[in-house]
Amino acid sequence: MTDGDHQIGDIDVDELAAPADVDLCDDESADEAGDKPARLDETILGRYKILDVLGRGAFSIVYRAAQVGVGRIVALKVFLLHPASRGNAQLAEAALLRFQREARLASSLRHPNTVTLYDYDRTETNILYMAFEFVDGPTLSRYIKGAGPRHPAEGVHIARQVALSLQEAHEQGIIHRDLKPGNIIVVPREDRPSVVKVLDFGIAKVLEGSEEDPDFTGDHSDDLALLDLTGIGNSTEDLTLDGRIVGTPRYIPPEQIQGRDLGPSADIYALGLILHEVLAGCPANPHKAAPDLITWHLEDHPMSAPSGFALQPGLAHVIERATQRDASLRYQSCAELLEDLDRLDVEGNWKKPERKRRAPLLVAVVLNIALVVALTAIVVTLLKKKDPPPVTPPVPALVAPPGDKAPPAPPAATGAPEPDAVPEPPAVVVPEEVQLSVTSEPDGAEVWLGDMNVGTTPIEIALEEGKDAVDLTLKKKGYRSVQVTWSESSNPFPVKLQKPRTPTRGGGKKDPGGKKYHILK
Repeated sequence: MTDGDHQIGDIDVDELAAPADVDLCDDESADEAGDKPARLDETILGRYKILDVLGRGAFSIVYRAAQVGVGRIVALKVFLLHPASRGNAQLAEAALLRFQREARLASSLRHPNTVTLYDYDRTETNILYMAFEFVDGPTLSRYIKGAGPRHPAEGVHIARQVALSLQEAHEQGIIHRDLKPGNIIVVPREDRPSVVKVLDFGIAKVLEGSEEDPDFTGDHSDDLALLDLTGIGNSTEDLTLDGRIVGTPRYIPPEQIQGRDLGPSADIYALGLILHEVLAGCPANPHKAAPDLITWHLEDHPMSAPSGFALQPGLAHVIERATQRDASLRYQSCAELLEDLDRLDVEGNWKKPERKRRAPLLVAVVLNIALVVALTAIVVTLLKKKDPPPVTPPVPALVAPPGDKAPPAPPAATGAPEPDAVPEPPAVVVPEEVQLSVTSEPDGAEVWLGDMNVGTTPIEIALEEGKDAVDLTLKKKGYRSVQVTWSESSNPFPVKLQKPRTPTRGGGKKDPGGKKYHILK
């Protein structure tokens, strides 16, 4: 595209600047329902009747509209450049491509926790639009505002539904890159738990493909970041920033700020911050200005929370792991995150591990001893029950001839033992056992007793009475081996496995990891 050329394919960029009937005198974000409707001919889109405005951004307006002839209410997203960007053909082209990419990506997502795309088209006057499922409910940002800390079970329920939506996108190689409470809608229901919907894959990243693929984004950057939009409106919190940063500063992961490769853990980082915000009732990142918001992610700052706020150990672990500054220490997939969320009870504690099997070592020894004793007793009993030897009848005495000695008397007959006189087999004594519960975070670690592998966690090991402790080694691929001494006094006691630290690229210092929580005892 050359300078002064305002044509993108068969679309005139200048015509995309703003339809003539749209009033954009109010630059402030129309994030609240009931904002003054823009003056747009209610039939200009042909199949949709405009009812009112749901929201306005730098590159689009979202209307509540009715589909003509059907009566179905939809959320109609109309492509529209902000007045500050008019006359910038390069920006218009980037915004248009992003709008078209969002339509293609959204059409491939079908999960019930993702807002459904119904229609995508362009009018004869070059107005582009997308018709989405209309979800009648507040955004999560409004749902949180003023409500104070939410119950752990409610926070987990919301986070789980968002994770399910992201899981489908990640499996298709799509990273959202702009997950925030404003892009999540909560639909309360009286008789059943609320339903959560994720929307706005406008700056989503496609992980796999080639440069020829129009949806492929080879790195984290986006052409829309070439323009500084921080002066638009009264807020700098939710805009694409100058430079090569794309996303919302309050929830953006460190690797996205630093221009490094992104993976599913980038969205998981944002979800961890959102979960903490739902539980605490206030943002984890407390700053207002964009530079301060971004610096907070790059340094190891504690999360903002009201006085006296504390997390139960299970929830604290989930949030801490999801929001590690070092991406390699986070959950690497939504499946891993969902597995831990499902292990939490309604208060945010770890559920007690179910008894799957006993450790085979001590149990096998006891059973083998008992079996040997029992078999020995049976053999002895069978041998004693054999037929006794025949009894020799008495021989009458013979008269010895004169001069000869008398013949020796025949031996006395001996009787056979009584058949019922069978000795009792020795009693089998099984020592009392102490059950030690061995768990690890994550599960599936091999448990070694000396040179013997006794199973994988979670597992129970039986100790003989009188034995105080046992030395164990826990091993799991991709984690450091841990040697522990297990005793009844520390039972149960989960072992947290740690991944080995890996140096960051370019020889720079490692991303700091970990945050401190007040853990309830």
